[in-house]
Amino acid sequence: MKLRLVASLRNEVGQDTVEVDFEGSLTEALRVARERVPQLASVIGVDGIPKPGVLVLVDGVDYRLLGKSIRVDRETTITIIPVNHGG
Repeated sequence: MKLRLVASLRNEVGQDTVEVDFEGSLTEALRVARERVPQLASVIGVDGIPKPGVLVLVDGVDYRLLGKSIRVDRETTITIIPVNHGG
């Protein structure tokens, strides 16, 4: 999967995309991503759930609209946008 990081998060991590070789549920994917990129702890909880004030898009769609059993694979793009992302 590809993580696309926006605004302050991009600056914090030092790059705008991160590739993670993972297939499984969205929460597992975010948990693995948080382990591999420690700066994501500011936006993703240890349980893989996005923290309040964070938008997470899966292939351009808000994850909350996709239901609870979201699966990701190597082709999935997950965009993480802190609400205080600026202009």
